[in-house]
Amino acid sequence: MEKSLDVFCERFTQISKEETERHLKAEEDRHKREMDFQLKQAQLENERRRSEREHEMNVLRLILSHGHVSTGRIHYPPNDNWGQNYPGMSANSMFQPCIPTHSSMDNISVSDSDGSTFATL
Repeated sequence: MEKSLDVFCERFTQISKEETERHLKAEEDRHKREMDFQLKQAQLENERRRSEREHEMNVLRLILSHGHVSTGRIHYPPNDNWGQNYPGMSANSMFQPCIPTHSSMDNISVSDSDGSTFATL
């Protein structure tokens, strides 16, 4: 009877150890998959941001290469009632280009035709 109790305890300890090892292995695998997933997500997010910055720089270069920057005004062609609809504005004031001024890509200022700076990039 004592021997069978020892065998039972030994077998129970062995099974418990095997189950613990199996559980720890499964947890390690799950943790590794989760970390790999998070790393991949971070890489994809970094790639998306890099691509977005590259696109923004390409758009900025394109705008600056044409020698003007839009003021964001809506451009409507003048009509017969221009002075009545827009008192104090000439028909040409809506169409004056903005002139970009920059010494390097690190410090870009965009000026209106009267020379006042309204944006620094």
